[in-house]
Amino acid sequence: MKPDTLDCASEAPHLGKGIMEPGPAAELTPLFLNLDEDPGEELIGILRYARCEPMLFVFKMIGNSWYLLHHESIFVHNEEPELLVANTPSAHKTFYVRFLQDRGSGIYRDSYRFYKLIGNKVHGCLELTNRASIYGWGLYLNQKVDLRLQFNSTYEDAIAASYRYSFFPGAVFDHEMSWAAHPEIPFVQGSDLAYYKWDASTLTYQLIAPALDEPTNLNKAKIATFGNFGNDSLFVRAFAYEIDETLREGTPAAKRLLASYLRFVKQKQRPPVHFGELEEKQHVKGTKFYGPKPN
Repeated sequence: MKPDTLDCASEAPHLGKGIMEPGPAAELTPLFLNLDEDPGEELIGILRYARCEPMLFVFKMIGNSWYLLHHESIFVHNEEPELLVANTPSAHKTFYVRFLQDRGSGIYRDSYRFYKLIGNKVHGCLELTNRASIYGWGLYLNQKVDLRLQFNSTYEDAIAASYRYSFFPGAVFDHEMSWAAHPEIPFVQGSDLAYYKWDASTLTYQLIAPALDEPTNLNKAKIATFGNFGNDSLFVRAFAYEIDETLREGTPAAKRLLASYLRFVKQKQRPPVHFGELEEKQHVKGTKFYGPKPN
């Protein structure tokens, strides 16, 4: 395979030596297994030119030749890439990788992307936020979200996504800097299960509503908030029931801060933190981050 046929070729020249980098050989971790209904094994794995540039690849033998059906860059910064295969009760096995979206002081967000090989084509069939936390950054609404995955390996092709989440205020007192946060005063917190079942008509995993319809159940809007930092209107709309509960039964501090936050959202103002006038400091993938405006 020549370098110009794969990802990262323009950023990292390989001196005409195929999957090699200047210095040691590129890392290659292959895995042979049957991913689809056809007999025979496919070849999947992670190829890494350099530590920060891993790539997912899928090869299949069709006739007497191997074909590269899919390749995709995976950003994980300096962490280890993950490629996993679920033993689902289906001829089309589900495999998935972890992607990193944001990282830094007080901010982290990554997700799992799920795939199936069907009809000699790799289909992306679901993406779930894995870990998403933000503390400070001039935002009034902070959060911490964690995911635990479970796969059904017996009677149906399904994924259970068990989430723990907490949304809480950032800097709210006069003496605090923009990176302060108060996880001890949650606006909304809880844990619940989201169940995704394979839908052959759309070639995707679809969220299934629980048999018992409760206002605290996870739904698409609530799950969307987990990976969407600073989207105040979405949070207020998705967790309306839980917000009302906090306003009725929360601690005095939580009630007072939540009421202040809701006024800010209603008036579409910038976060009402108390260290002077704010200005927009950064705009990343649709998220605006604020900090104190210099005097």
